[in-house]
Amino acid sequence: MSRKTRGSLINPNEVTIAHTVAKTSRNLFLLGEDFATRTSNSHRKDWILDILEFQSSLMAIDLLDFALMGNHIHQVLRSRPDVVKKWSDHEVARRWLTLCPRSKKRQEVDGKVQYVPIPPKESQIDNLAKSKKRIKNLRAQLSSISWWMRLSCQKVAQRANKEDGGSMGPLWKGRFHATVIEDLSYLLGCCLYVDLNAVQASIAENIEGYDYTSAKIRLDMIRYRQKAKEDQQAQADNQTIQIDSQAEGPAAQAQENACLL
Repeated sequence: MSRKTRGSLINPNEVTIAHTVAKTSRNLFLLGEDFATRTSNSHRKDWILDILEFQSSLMAIDLLDFALMGNHIHQVLRSRPDVVKKWSDHEVARRWLTLCPRSKKRQEVDGKVQYVPIPPKESQIDNLAKSKKRIKNLRAQLSSISWWMRLSCQKVAQRANKEDGGSMGPLWKGRFHATVIEDLSYLLGCCLYVDLNAVQASIAENIEGYDYTSAKIRLDMIRYRQKAKEDQQAQADNQTIQIDSQAEGPAAQAQENACLL
């Protein structure tokens, strides 16, 4: 029996939450420490973090949770067709041309050649915005979980193959797996599973011991905001003490003078 297509599981016109898993070819540790070959590809997780942040800023997809492992990636994604419908044709064109730039410039960084995307020109955005049929398709793609996975996996594979000196075969093991989440209890259980993936794999003792999960990033953000709040409160207390000291100075001097008289 053939597997159901994602199109039959995910309605592009409805807000949908899905748990996706992309596995590396033959389950090799192409994104982490490979003790068998004594190679390290953990730096590629930083690539993926940058890609996810970049796509989040342009697509109508909410990245609810994620865990980047050495041989697979977990993501909990929510499509937002309701959001992309509110964008103007010009905004849709701008976001798409920024997400998938038509041209890049060659430059060297630390002796390595890199191709940096060139921001789209206003004339390019205007021309694309005039194509109503094309814009209609782009609206669907900008809120599509499949397109999110396609673009992110493609970018990682291209960069990894270039780093390895050319194509070394497919980086990913076929198409990604997706499971639609339909209720809150399932969502909470799925996010807990994703957050604890590194702990279950004995890579870390707790959430704080593994940097490449959204749970760790959320903890760091909470602690950063708490520290900033404490520093702000301490600064305000110090200013209050200084003001009180300045106010008490003349009063104390006047009392001392009165005693001498």
